[in-house]
Amino acid sequence: MANIGEKFLDWIASDKRNVIPPLAVEKVLHRTSTKDDTEKTRKRLEIEINALETVSHPNLVQLMDVNLKDLSYVTEFYPGGTLSGQSQFKGKVLESLVAIRPLIEGVACLHDNGFTHRDIKPENIFIALDGRLVLGDFGIVFFSERDRTRVTDTFEKVGTTDYMPGWIRREYVDQVKPSFDVFALGKVIYEMIAGRRLHLWYLDEHDFNLLNLFPRRSSEMRLARQMLGKCVCESEGDCLPNATAMLEEVDRTIFILQRHGQQVGLDIGRHCGVCADGIYQPVDELSANVGVEPQDSNKLKLFSCSNCGHLQVFLFERGKEPSAWK
Repeated sequence: MANIGEKFLDWIASDKRNVIPPLAVEKVLHRTSTKDDTEKTRKRLEIEINALETVSHPNLVQLMDVNLKDLSYVTEFYPGGTLSGQSQFKGKVLESLVAIRPLIEGVACLHDNGFTHRDIKPENIFIALDGRLVLGDFGIVFFSERDRTRVTDTFEKVGTTDYMPGWIRREYVDQVKPSFDVFALGKVIYEMIAGRRLHLWYLDEHDFNLLNLFPRRSSEMRLARQMLGKCVCESEGDCLPNATAMLEEVDRTIFILQRHGQQVGLDIGRHCGVCADGIYQPVDELSANVGVEPQDSNKLKLFSCSNCGHLQVFLFERGKEPSAWK
């Protein structure tokens, strides 16, 4: 592994004067009072280093040097601080998802290699100079394969309470799965959008409901709620199994938002696509004045903007709702 000096020599040799050289920070694990605890700390450090060496991704913290004798290692330093307390993503679903998507991809690489991070939270997500979100602090990373030595006690705390799924409190540490990280990532995304922390998994509680927090952006908030509902769940069985599955949901939501897609339904208020101020309301009686014959009225649903009168018509083949309306 290249040490810090080699990193800087590589930068100097590249003659890239317009590129900022890498900054570094050293993490030193404290030595404990007992030999057994010190050995456990060393083994935990080895697993942490193994994870960082096994999975290299631009949105996972970069390991630069290791000193097992002194129980220390060096990683790249990110002067932009952490995601905690940041407000630039508040109310912005698309921007939030685009920013965190590469990090989710990095977590998917961890999961593919058998690792679960177990401590994903805004305080452990750093902001690089180029704006990248970088996941750090692999101190309690968990390797799921049975042939690896485990140093986590059976009933040891396995993460930060606010970002820990409810079901894990009833499980053994040996049963921690990648869905643990999915839950935490979902809460991080919620916090980016809402600008506040989410209590447990209460996405639909009045004080945490995104539609209540941002009523003028109901369409994108509904899409965000739909995606988050597959991550921030009370039951593990309702949660996406890993970051790869989560990435698919995030990509799907980004795709819809980039094309200004909306959820549709009789009980869903949608802002007008023309004046953007009114709300589409169902028209109870279809009229021949808009080119609709009475015999076709059971096949169509007509909506009119409450402000400018813009019309939208939806076709229901054989009287059945299209899948998007379910």
